[in-house]
Amino acid sequence: MKKFFGLFFIVCSFVLLMGCGTTTQGEKTYDDDFVKSLAKGLDNRWTLSDSVEFEESATNYKKIIQKELDEVQEYTDKKFSSSQLQEQALAYINELKNGLKIAETYGADSFYTEWTNHTNRRTSILLSIQSIKEIPVKDTGILEELLAKGKEATQLNEKETAVKNLVSNLTYALDESKSNEYSKYYFVEVENTTPYLIKDIGLSVNLINDAGVIVETTYINSSNWKSGTKVRMEFIVGNTEFTTTETTIEFYNAE
Repeated sequence: MKKFFGLFFIVCSFVLLMGCGTTTQGEKTYDDDFVKSLAKGLDNRWTLSDSVEFEESATNYKKIIQKELDEVQEYTDKKFSSSQLQEQALAYINELKNGLKIAETYGADSFYTEWTNHTNRRTSILLSIQSIKEIPVKDTGILEELLAKGKEATQLNEKETAVKNLVSNLTYALDESKSNEYSKYYFVEVENTTPYLIKDIGLSVNLINDAGVIVETTYINSSNWKSGTKVRMEFIVGNTEFTTTETTIEFYNAE
């Protein structure tokens, strides 16, 4: 009987240890592997893009992107211990794939604008990754330059988002004291809730009827709009009938 319980105990212990080993093995995460592969892909990209043979073309732009994708695209479905790093890893892989599509448009008028936007998004993601886990590239000088661009791009994006949110849902009211049978004055008073001084801003306002048709587009603007202060913006219409409005930023300068 004692032998039986002894054997039973050994078997149970073995099964338990095997189970623990399987669990540990099954929980392998790829945080370190990813940043190492990311670094290798970046170094490979720079080796090609900095070579004397490199010339701008759709093919070569796709080649430098593919140098990175070859190293990191396998991490699309890998498990990470840091959910933030995993999110940024996926974002970076997707942005590289987006870069391949943009590279195909090389020669088009829109290419350089789209490529700049792609670069801004890509470097912003690299900055986020670096803040979570250091990217161990060989050429730290190039990485520092990219991270500086990423910081600038992130700040510009934050500024643009803040200004867009400020004016995205403006509601205009009829100023009855100024309106007459020939002209109607509509106004809105808005507080600058952003941390920025909006030196200049120009907005287009679509006037939309109850059928959803834009019946007129008018424009409003403001300048020297300090953070925490209110401005009044207004537009005038004749006999145009509308039920809703849609406001879009045409230009702005903020700091």
